[in-house]
Amino acid sequence: MAELSDVLIVTMRWLHTAAAAIWIGVVALELLVVLPAFDGEPPPALRDALDVASREIVQTALIVFLVSGAILTVERLSRGAAGSWYAALLGLKLLLAIAMFQLAFRFRRATGQRRVLGLQWIGGLGVAILFLASALKWIYERALLP
Repeated sequence: MAELSDVLIVTMRWLHTAAAAIWIGVVALELLVVLPAFDGEPPPALRDALDVASREIVQTALIVFLVSGAILTVERLSRGAAGSWYAALLGLKLLLAIAMFQLAFRFRRATGQRRVLGLQWIGGLGVAILFLASALKWIYERALLP
């Protein structure tokens, strides 16, 4: 039977992944659907609605990432299987995540090509962070092998 701590870890992993998928999905939606539909410049009312929704997503994601990321990091590091490569990639992932949040806050009211550039950077950082998450999982699982 699963222990409460196992349920907590699985829930934290799911929340962490869901927050990332939602945020990257919203960026992709705007970049690949909304902006092309309006030749790069949606009407002000739509842009304002996107800004409000994006701000709520980013603020919620920040809280989810901080709480779930802290719990998951402590869980992984406390088992002693994470070595120096794991720590280095985790540090890089955290730096990229901080950069992604900074860009999201700086570009949230941007328009035109500046908005497109900001969304491209945010999306690119998000994809890079997902790659690092996969690499971290692989490194950790390999360390657990006999």
